[in-house]
Amino acid sequence: MDTNSAASLALSYSTFGLGNTFGASTLAHIAQMGARLKLKTRSLFWTTMCALVVSMVISAVFTLYLGYMYGAYNFNVYTFNSGNVVIFSNVVMKLQNPFGISLDRLMFFGIGAGLTVLCSFLRYRFLRWPLSPIGLTVFTTGILQRQVFTVFVAWTVKSVLLK
Repeated sequence: MDTNSAASLALSYSTFGLGNTFGASTLAHIAQMGARLKLKTRSLFWTTMCALVVSMVISAVFTLYLGYMYGAYNFNVYTFNSGNVVIFSNVVMKLQNPFGISLDRLMFFGIGAGLTVLCSFLRYRFLRWPLSPIGLTVFTTGILQRQVFTVFVAWTVKSVLLK
């Protein structure tokens, strides 16, 4: 991997590394919600997009305000205190010491692909099959390892309420 690709990869870390993008699944529910409420899904989509843009602008302005008032270092958040240094030092370390193909990772990839195929087959074969293959695509970053219990509690509550 060349240095430009590695830097681009490090800059893209913010979109998934904190686990804050869990709310992106909202867009997947627009069609179902529109059908249940008898609304046009196109208008519901644009309403959701407008809310997203407004929330991003308000969040950016408020973050800048707090940063100038108190200093971003005082936020006591990983991204401002040490996260930025850790990400780029990790990229530099991997550029200086590149690693080859890992058979362990390929084995886990194969196991995951096989389980996904099996869960997909069972889900389409048996009407009441409870496990969705989408749960196998979750990767194990540090923040997601701490959130896994919360996700399963939400999944259990949803399953109980929808029955």
